[in-house]
Amino acid sequence: MYHSFPTFTTMKKVFALCALLTMCIAVSAQQVPNGSFQYWAAAQAPNGWGTWASAIGTHNTALSDTAIRLAQRDTMAGYYSSDSSSLLLTVDTITLPGYGRVTLSGFAALGGASYVQPPTGTGLQLGYIPYTLRPDTLYLDYKATRPAGAGDMPVISVGLTRWDTLTHSRFELLSEAFTLPPDSAWQYNIAIPLIDYYDLSYADTVRPDSLQIIFFASGATYPTIGTRLWLDSVRFDASVLPVTTGLPDLRAIDHVAIWPNPATAQVYIGLEEKEVGAQAEMYDATGRKVYQGPLPDRINTVCTEALPAGDYMLRIRSMDGLTTYRSRVVVER
Repeated sequence: MYHSFPTFTTMKKVFALCALLTMCIAVSAQQVPNGSFQYWAAAQAPNGWGTWASAIGTHNTALSDTAIRLAQRDTMAGYYSSDSSSLLLTVDTITLPGYGRVTLSGFAALGGASYVQPPTGTGLQLGYIPYTLRPDTLYLDYKATRPAGAGDMPVISVGLTRWDTLTHSRFELLSEAFTLPPDSAWQYNIAIPLIDYYDLSYADTVRPDSLQIIFFASGATYPTIGTRLWLDSVRFDASVLPVTTGLPDLRAIDHVAIWPNPATAQVYIGLEEKEVGAQAEMYDATGRKVYQGPLPDRINTVCTEALPAGDYMLRIRSMDGLTTYRSRVVVER
């Protein structure tokens, strides 16, 4: 299935931009690693994500240079954060091994991407990462522009799958695609509902083993050159714990201090003056909200005396409503 956001259409359009290619899922873990696109070890792609440039760069460095503009690091102008880096995907004409000059939509695939030149190879292969939870909602910040008169829409494809050892095949617990309305201004904390799209033939106790997230600048069959999609702060709902890859899913908490941690009777939250008045929420390991309240001072106290021992997710939404800070808080008894 392919769903516009929130209107329905067909899944086939998601991959129409790659009609020349044979697209395969390659096996390549619980929030979205480097979902803030803060870390870039190479110019071709943010760490943990695959793009056209990183995929064809293994063939020819010069070719990867022509594809860099399809996915590149960008800055969120006017967005206050300890990390202002974002991902910019575009539509442009590049040289593709085996096909020459073609117009392609920039993409970013969690888990990486590779390209083996047809007809001897399999074309573009998009990765996925190990993953074992069933998140309810995917959140992101974005803006999207397109040339006047163009009908291009950015596309998000999300898949959760599991390998069946009896049938030796992979089945899909969730496989959906959503389009985002173009908007030249940044849209923050956009919620993509996932819970309504799980395959109901599988019980809630059935867990995936792999996650795939793919962003396309355009889902059009013939994408328009100049179409652009900016992305940042890709993350799941608060009930989903962070991955342990060393890549944070959100911006670093440079302007928040939390102590003591582990805590017993209370935990203190220190803020910069500009963040006084921010809102705090705390969730237990099941995703149940156990605390919500404002942070009216530079140093604030949250009582943890009544909470059972365990790990909790603390989420703080900044005063401007644009930045969300997260931290793990341990309560001991």
